[in-house]
Amino acid sequence: MTKKIYALKSRSGKKRVEESDSFVASDGRPSSAPWESARRDVVKTFNLRLTEKEYLMLKFIADNTPLSRHEIIMDRRHRALQRKARDISG
Repeated sequence: MTKKIYALKSRSGKKRVEESDSFVASDGRPSSAPWESARRDVVKTFNLRLTEKEYLMLKFIADNTPLSRHEIIMDRRHRALQRKARDISG
């Protein structure tokens, strides 16, 4: 039996560049936020890497509060993203 060899495929970054350029105004500031047209029914997965110390701290907080680890991260993440987007867009 011979072993199959699969070729790796690369993804072109062209579409991403065009999309990012399309929402930037002539002065370099975003003309409209790309997330304003986002669908609420679509959920994207993102892996989060934590140091062991951070993980143990998160676990400690979750074990000693009614919040789950997921709820703790989601709450902080939402506020941090809103604050950073507001800072960038002026």
